[in-house]
Amino acid sequence: MSGEGAERRQRLRLRRFFMSFASYAMWYLIAVACWEAGLIDVSGLTVTLTGVGIFSSQLIFYALIRSGANLRFRDPSLTVSQMVVALAWALVLIAVSREIRGVFLTVYMVTLLFGIFALDKRQFLFTGLGAYIGYVALVLAERMRGVEYFSDGYYIVSVVVLGGVLLWTTMFGSYVSDLRYRLQARNEELEKVLVQMRELADRDDLTGLFNRRVSMDALRRLKARADRTHEPFSVCIIDLDHFKTVNDEYGHLTGDRVLAEFSAAMTQELREMDFFARSDPSFGRYGGEEFILLLPGADIEGAHRCAERLRNRQEERLQHRSDSSPTCTLSAGIAQYVYGEDIESLLRRADRALYAAKHEGRNRVRVAEV
Repeated sequence: MSGEGAERRQRLRLRRFFMSFASYAMWYLIAVACWEAGLIDVSGLTVTLTGVGIFSSQLIFYALIRSGANLRFRDPSLTVSQMVVALAWALVLIAVSREIRGVFLTVYMVTLLFGIFALDKRQFLFTGLGAYIGYVALVLAERMRGVEYFSDGYYIVSVVVLGGVLLWTTMFGSYVSDLRYRLQARNEELEKVLVQMRELADRDDLTGLFNRRVSMDALRRLKARADRTHEPFSVCIIDLDHFKTVNDEYGHLTGDRVLAEFSAAMTQELREMDFFARSDPSFGRYGGEEFILLLPGADIEGAHRCAERLRNRQEERLQHRSDSSPTCTLSAGIAQYVYGEDIESLLRRADRALYAAKHEGRNRVRVAEV
């Protein structure tokens, strides 16, 4: 995942945490109000310590997400961990609420609904089952201790009703979670299709190089940057020599193969150049048998060395080919951008340099005059 995507996910996790934190604060304030009204029979110290425990546990989760330490875990959202802690605190509220226990039983459902954000169906089922077992264990513990706040009928009804509600909540949450995962999968498929469509729109069908539109957009960005920073850059227009003869004598299919092979060879050569390890060149098809090479950060001398290397590489391909298939040498014209110059003027100068290379016998590189 890209850095921007990871950062966006972290921001989303923090937003979910604050939603959870707000729920904790709301339920704790309700519990304090009930205690003030005499509906919860515990000491003030117990209320205070419970509040400290609740908010301390949340500070731990906040610190993990805020610091990025959560990314080391298998589940960076920490959803299961947060839900287990929330269910444990909900059981504490339920245990001390006594007469108004039914009010705080709703915390269970609210807690499980938070699982919609990240849990899959299996995790939802196990979390719901764990919540139910936790409440049943509390009921059994109270009965074993002889707690007489509630009748046997109340306990039976609360266990049955809670089991049904938790089952419904789990099934609903699992259904929504399943829809979320399917939607996510479809979005990923759609993103792949969009990337492929952008590639098709930006690339030349035959050579796989950037098409003229993309190269011109890149050239305009280079000019804008150079006008701001005065950083040099150069443009090289490359033409395959005697390419029309290849089409006339061997046919257009052979000509297409020559263009494709040339493009692949030049792309590989560019990747191996140290010069390009420090920049972001754009090699594209300019039209027909012409190609354009943008050289960010390159002055005229650096651009000339680069073009000569490409010319030599193409010449070596001619000399070492193992069959009689046709290929072509290349001629190139180079122009370095002059501050304030418009793009049309820059391309005209590179084109005139290319024409001079052709006029002087082809298979050579010429530099444009300023």
